[in-house]
Amino acid sequence: AIQKPSLSLVLPPLSQLTQATSQAVAWLACVINGFFPSEILIKWKKNNRSIDASEYITGPSILETGKSTFSTQSVLKIPASEWENRAVYTCLVGHESLTIMKNISNYLYGKSWCCKILDQPRMEPRFNSTQCKLLLIKMQLPSFEKLFTNRNATLTCMMSLTNTSANATFSWTMDGKPANNNSVTNEVFQETNYTSLMYGRLQVNLSEWINTTQFACTHFVSQPCCLVFVNSGTMRPPKVDLQRQSSSEDFNITLLCIAKDFYPDEIFLKWEEENQEMSFKSYDTHGMKCDHEKQTCSLLSMLEVPTSKWMMGASYRCLVAHVSSENIINRTTNFLTGKKKSMPQFNCQVP
Repeated sequence: AIQKPSLSLVLPPLSQLTQATSQAVAWLACVINGFFPSEILIKWKKNNRSIDASEYITGPSILETGKSTFSTQSVLKIPASEWENRAVYTCLVGHESLTIMKNISNYLYGKSWCCKILDQPRMEPRFNSTQCKLLLIKMQLPSFEKLFTNRNATLTCMMSLTNTSANATFSWTMDGKPANNNSVTNEVFQETNYTSLMYGRLQVNLSEWINTTQFACTHFVSQPCCLVFVNSGTMRPPKVDLQRQSSSEDFNITLLCIAKDFYPDEIFLKWEEENQEMSFKSYDTHGMKCDHEKQTCSLLSMLEVPTSKWMMGASYRCLVAHVSSENIINRTTNFLTGKKKSMPQFNCQVP
């Protein structure tokens, strides 16, 4: 009797997907079984476009052991350059038992890898997670203040381990390419006799953070599970204005540093007095205000200056750093100039 085929996709082994060489190739298999008669047609599509037959190999129909039905498989060659493109691959099967071609689709990465994509807007707390079956993986992003102050910072992925997953490791990619091993560390901390916490850390510098679109951490326990942070989208540099006003008692001068019309919210602001950085206790920075529909944010910082210092000609500078650039925008004012003075942008990148 005629029997309809059943379909399944078999992902490439991890050893193929973790090769660093650009000449590497992975194989995606479409397994078809339980059909009769033996004649069958198999085709492949990528993102709903037909793939040339030279890119895949289809084996003969083989009689299944102890059954009257047949099985076969078709294997698609996928070059390394396409592994991270999140394309949809579809195996299509035509058979006498079917009125239309049967198909099965999946991602090489993405849903088949239990990946979660973290997109903007990115608001505090900067902590996200995804769950793969019984495993929970979390990612913590660096603060932009630390990135800009230290010129480097750390992304952290965390998961809880059981004794069955003690050999798990995290791997990291930046825009689909393996991160430098010298920038990656894995640590395991014992919680109980049965569970542990594993941390995978990736250290990045400011330039890498600004110029990298995707950061992904992946663990390899039973099935790959990954968390991808997309550091992309609209970027608007801030417009910075420095204003001053006198208090009603005239004991202090209030300086207002206003950053507006920027996006996203990754911004860092500080003050200097006579080119010396001031303590955070010396000024007040109001909470971030963002309209994510209009993709615009604003920030206000106030500095109280003793009138006596102001009258003596002390200079005050507001410095603003934003993720859209490695440059710092600064605005300077003092009593002697009679008005705020706009300084040119400068690059503070360490050689």
